[in-house]
Amino acid sequence: MDEETLRHVFEPFFTTKAPREGTGLGLAMVAGIVRQHNGLTSCQSELGKGTTVRLYLPIEAGEEKKEILEESKEMLVGSGTILVAEDEAIIRELIERILQGYGYNVICYDNGEALLNDFGKKIHTVSAVVLDVVMPKMGGIDCAREIRMISPTTPILLMSGYTKEELKDEALLENVELLQKPFLPIELVSKVKELTKANR
Repeated sequence: MDEETLRHVFEPFFTTKAPREGTGLGLAMVAGIVRQHNGLTSCQSELGKGTTVRLYLPIEAGEEKKEILEESKEMLVGSGTILVAEDEAIIRELIERILQGYGYNVICYDNGEALLNDFGKKIHTVSAVVLDVVMPKMGGIDCAREIRMISPTTPILLMSGYTKEELKDEALLENVELLQKPFLPIELVSKVKELTKANR
């Protein structure tokens, strides 16, 4: 990357991709998660040579803090299968690891069309669906509409850098939950836990 791009690399919504090809939230989410764990993130890059991103995390939390974190985690541990569609690989992998860490079976797709094609086969085992709003081939809103026609009760969580007002799709949003990017792992897990619990 050049110096100008490097200066903005961790900013939410900064992207060098064409419109509707990326949200610019991947590294912003990584940096946010690292900060949540009292860590630091650095990035070095030279044109034609490559890029190195370093994450610095504390070795171990204090005993008291560890106990609080363990208690919080126990309350949020869930079960069931979650289908996730997210086109940015780094965010997709983070979501998968986070949800797996809290007890969920996670199946990932890189676009809504791929998830939808598989949904009918897994409909009876799916606990919830997590969809990014902007994806190639089929975005989250169109995918959610199709899922609603097949299964009106399957919990759906949309992820977006836009607010509910900016999406301007109130008819659909009345039937699904929205999680605004960038979000913390605990926010994602809490929302999924809430959705899967309500559907039992």
